[in-house]
Amino acid sequence: MHVHPVRPEPRVGPLAESEWTEEMRELLSWGTPDGQPRRAEYLTTLVRHPRLYRQYARYATFLLTRGTLPGRDRELAVLRNAWLCRGQLEWGEHVEIAREVGLTTAEIEQVIAGPDHEAWAPDDAAIIRAVDELHADSVISDETWAILAQRLDAPQLIELIQLVGTYAMTAWLQNSLRVLLRPGNAGLAAR
Repeated sequence: MHVHPVRPEPRVGPLAESEWTEEMRELLSWGTPDGQPRRAEYLTTLVRHPRLYRQYARYATFLLTRGTLPGRDRELAVLRNAWLCRGQLEWGEHVEIAREVGLTTAEIEQVIAGPDHEAWAPDDAAIIRAVDELHADSVISDETWAILAQRLDAPQLIELIQLVGTYAMTAWLQNSLRVLLRPGNAGLAAR
């Protein structure tokens, strides 16, 4: 597996605010509590494709803030996905979000170890195993599905698969565009 450098030169850089069109400013401001545009480098890079950004932002925001998965399950899946994709930016940002929904430093370390870590409860292990199986085989096994289906309903099961796919794509974008980490984001070293 290729190890990605933490701060390579971006292949496609973010747009400076002076380069934003009115449409881009509107897109970057969509859904912010104060109406001010988001300035994260990933978003100011992605907004170079306004039509794609419009759809992506709504979809990704839904999964992060309006989805039906419990926050803990969502962040276990996102973190495992980020680790498997070597997603520096995604991992660093979601370690912070995972803490907000109650994951401990020890649990974040366990995500790295994978679903077979002895400290996982079966439900948590099943979330992490589902991510591993989707990455390895593009399908969740019957055994893992049976555990997940004991507590997740059909919409949540669908959402879990969509979440993993979306965050894999996000990691691929961030890694391939070489989006820089914001100050304070420790990338894959974050715990």
